[in-house]
Amino acid sequence: MSNTKYGKIKLREKIKGRIMNYLEKYGVKNYLKRALPGIIILLFILIDIQNEYSKNILVGIYLFFPLIFIIQGLIVNNKRDLYWGIGLSAYSIIFGISLFYNMGTAIIPTIIYVVLGILAFRFKNHFKLLRKSI
Repeated sequence: MSNTKYGKIKLREKIKGRIMNYLEKYGVKNYLKRALPGIIILLFILIDIQNEYSKNILVGIYLFFPLIFIIQGLIVNNKRDLYWGIGLSAYSIIFGISLFYNMGTAIIPTIIYVVLGILAFRFKNHFKLLRKSI
């Protein structure tokens, strides 16, 4: 009888350890790294549409959104988080601009932003190698 209880307790601890490892690996922090830039972009668009004559979307398209993609490329740690985050951010730009503004599509600038984010991710890894060798 005591072996069965001990075995169940050991199994619970093993399952608990696996769940904790999974949460540490794919925890809320990783989801925030993925989704937060897209949420910031949507908030920027939603704040901008409150004023009918606002031209802040032009500042967003040419300055703010590329910076978000570059920063996102620098803060993520693996390709999976990068692709999810960049996909969500690109979707929020395309969806927000095509829904709220009468200016056509923003696919070409979004493709450029995606390339900037991926390049930032790639160069971040190269700079790490340079720092280790010095």
